[in-house]
Amino acid sequence: ANTEFYATFSEEISSLRVLNNLNIADLTTQSTLKRQIYIGAVTCLETYLSDAFINTVLSNKEYLKSFFSSFQDFKEQKIRMNELFTYFDKAEKIAKEEMLKVIYHQLPKISNMYKATFEITFPDFSEISRYIAIRHDLVHRNGKTKKGEPILVNQTVVNEVICKIEAFVNELDRNL
Repeated sequence: ANTEFYATFSEEISSLRVLNNLNIADLTTQSTLKRQIYIGAVTCLETYLSDAFINTVLSNKEYLKSFFSSFQDFKEQKIRMNELFTYFDKAEKIAKEEMLKVIYHQLPKISNMYKATFEITFPDFSEISRYIAIRHDLVHRNGKTKKGEPILVNQTVVNEVICKIEAFVNELDRNL
C-alpha cells in the first residue's frame, strides 16, 4: 500500500548514506555495518521496484489490463465462461496476489514486466545485477564467495553501490 514509493526509497537511501559515514573503532563491527548497509541498498531497490509496479498497476485500469494480458504466469490459465464475472470482480485482488509473489531482484523478469505493462525500458542493469549477486553472498555466506574468499565491502564500495542504485531508480522513476 506504499503509494509514496519514490519518497520511501529516497528516505531510506539517505539514511543508508548517513550510516555509511559512521566510523566505528572496532574493525569487525565496522565491517559488519558496511555489509548490512550494502544489503540494505539492494533491499531499497527491490522495495522500490515492487511498490512502484504494484501501486502503478493497481492505480490504472489500462495498466491492470496490460498486466493481465502480458504476465507470463497467466498465459496458461483458463477460466470457464460461467466463472467470468467471479474473476472479473476479483481482478485487482488476483493481480495483487500474483505481483506480491514475484521476486523483484530478478531484474530480467522485472524488466520484462515493466516493458510489457508500462512500455518502459529499464536502464542498463548489468552492474546492478552484479550488486544483487554480491548481496546474495553477503546475506547467505556472511560476506564470503562460494570459494570462501572474503568480499571487500568498505565505505567506498558501499557509496558506489548506493550511487548506482539511486541513479538507476531515478532514471526508472522519471520514465514511470
